[in-house]
Amino acid sequence: MKPYLYLFFFCLLLISCEDKNEVEQQDNSYQGWKKYYKEGNFETYFYVNSVVVDVSNNILFSAFIRRNNFTIDSTWIFKINENNISSIDTTNLITGYKYYKLEKKDGTKEIKLNSDLMFVYDKNENSLFKWQINDLKNKRHSSRSQTDKKGNIWLATENYYGTLDGIHEFDGSVWTSFFVGNDFWGICFDQQGNLYTSTLPDFNKPGVIMRYDYSKWDTIFTCSGKDKWIPCMHFDSDNNLWFGVLWRMAVAPDSGDGLFKYDGKTITNYSIYNSSLPSNSVIDIAIDNKNNKWIATYSGGLIKLAYDNVWKVFDTTNAPMTYNSIEHVIIDNDQNIYLAVQGYGLMRFKE
Repeated sequence: MKPYLYLFFFCLLLISCEDKNEVEQQDNSYQGWKKYYKEGNFETYFYVNSVVVDVSNNILFSAFIRRNNFTIDSTWIFKINENNISSIDTTNLITGYKYYKLEKKDGTKEIKLNSDLMFVYDKNENSLFKWQINDLKNKRHSSRSQTDKKGNIWLATENYYGTLDGIHEFDGSVWTSFFVGNDFWGICFDQQGNLYTSTLPDFNKPGVIMRYDYSKWDTIFTCSGKDKWIPCMHFDSDNNLWFGVLWRMAVAPDSGDGLFKYDGKTITNYSIYNSSLPSNSVIDIAIDNKNNKWIATYSGGLIKLAYDNVWKVFDTTNAPMTYNSIEHVIIDNDQNIYLAVQGYGLMRFKE
């Protein structure tokens, strides 16, 4: 089952198509809060699937528009540039980009990429997941597709709508597939260029993280129980792997297994039971240029774990957030934090 779709009707990401809201502020210690959604107006709501920063420091995201509570309008790519949101004509994406296609009997992925971004399109996917944008500059943060240090394309795929599953590599001429029959979710690379990938397991199996050094595959982590999986991974500047574990049956403060750090030998777990983390349901992680970890959670808000191990929680008590569940977090070149509030849309702030 698609990890988000079992919560489909109450896990909505909505943002305003026009930036009409003034900067909102509740705590003077946090400057520059801004909402990109307008509450109560379904005509401008979006479901957001992926969010990246392009080479010009614009925010790009894939989404489809909700024209009312249940009607899906279309799937597009959007850009935030100087606080304005505009749509990108996807029919022209091939212009200036290399074009490839992964075509198997179970489905087809169309790929458009340059040195900075990769766009993956699958017409057979659910509307939310038809378009995926991935930042090729940030190989340390997990995404559905990436390129390695040789320029080979890698795709992590899962077969929910009769589309492809497994891991797929393209070396410029030939596609090679690994673990066909198994679903995969994310891909990232360490400083040595080794590939790390996480699985999207069946409901009766635990998720794992696998490492590929281009000679063999090793399993480096297995979730604590069935139905648990790893939606996000991110290497920090010291080459430690940070990742979160969700439970597919529910997302709540006591669901999931929290935040993990892997230093190449030892795995350290941070949870509501042994740290200041307010929720074990960790969905995304971003790391800034000072090695601070920004952790997106269900029900716990956005959490900063600073490089000096000081915790700080951003939630509805100290910030103009509408809800305490965050599903995406990214950091632009100016160290602005962009977060997607579950059921409402994108926000921006700078600490």
